[in-house]
Amino acid sequence: MAYQWLAWQRGTIYGVAEAPWNLPLSIRRQGIASQGHTFAARQVKDLVDNKELPFGAHLTVNASDRYYGSPEYIAPLYEQPHLVNTIRLTNNRAVWKALSIGEQEQRRANNSDQRGANAVYGEKYKLSEAEQWELPPDEEDTFGVALSNGRRVLVQVQAWDNMMIRTKRGMNMKDKPFRLVSVRLMDAQTKEPIFKRRMWLGVWGQR
Repeated sequence: MAYQWLAWQRGTIYGVAEAPWNLPLSIRRQGIASQGHTFAARQVKDLVDNKELPFGAHLTVNASDRYYGSPEYIAPLYEQPHLVNTIRLTNNRAVWKALSIGEQEQRRANNSDQRGANAVYGEKYKLSEAEQWELPPDEEDTFGVALSNGRRVLVQVQAWDNMMIRTKRGMNMKDKPFRLVSVRLMDAQTKEPIFKRRMWLGVWGQR
């Protein structure tokens, strides 16, 4: 028996002395036979659909750990108009660049067998091999922050739009592109990464 916990959370804010807090919004007991990803998606949807709460009518960012980076969790929530799911991704995952309309048409024209739907998946990219990608980010930024111990570091953020994960177990992901985000902490003096691995985030949602 397990419990799924949703909370309204404010973490540590750089440069602000206020303590973090965690306000429970929904706690449900999950049965042994329940599928965790599907159960959690239903719990989030019920919270967003609750007319007495503000989440369904205003931009709501739902942060989840890597356990929830599955089609069973992402797909049922994708059409929520104001919900953005930001999910941590494991370093050993692969993602695909979505083909543009023009690329889809070109691939169709080059295919002698005209049956079936248009291809939507383009080049495959392994997150663990990001240093070798020949795919420049669509956006990037670097800014400085002070850690809780006073150390000054740089935060490098890079983002790639229109990325995809594969359809699995009957959950269609072909029409659910996402923004892939890489976050790295850099030494302020040497500009070298402090940690060997990047933190990867997948951002899904209409907004």
